[in-house]
Amino acid sequence: MPDTKDNQVAILIDYQNISISFERKYGAEERVNWNRVLETAVQYGRVLIRRAYADWSENVPAQWELLRLGFELINVPSKRGLKNAADIKIVIDALDTFIITESPVSHVLLMSGDSDFTDLVHYLRTRAFSCSAWESRGRSLST
Repeated sequence: MPDTKDNQVAILIDYQNISISFERKYGAEERVNWNRVLETAVQYGRVLIRRAYADWSENVPAQWELLRLGFELINVPSKRGLKNAADIKIVIDALDTFIITESPVSHVLLMSGDSDFTDLVHYLRTRAFSCSAWESRGRSLST
């Protein structure tokens, strides 16, 4: 991995999507090791932004572990019937944080259970961001 001491990293997690996909792949008794996710992210540079998007009224047990690791929990209510509500919120936040407000972040890690963020990754790359998209199926859109 290249020198990362000056990189500023953001982690954006589509929590509901990644947890459902992870459970399908590894079984209901297995959970994502969020400590390991954070340890891997640190290899890209200093982690400035840690956000996890979900309907947190339905994911109460996971909240404490993510909060302990310094994640900001972004509540995206799923009761409105919007299948991709978290996806939309992640894209809006990414554009607002990295493009409009010109965050010092240089590397964005998107974590999801599918490839819904491919277009966002390509867009951010055209704006000189280094991006990685992780999904539970073992595929990655690495830098």
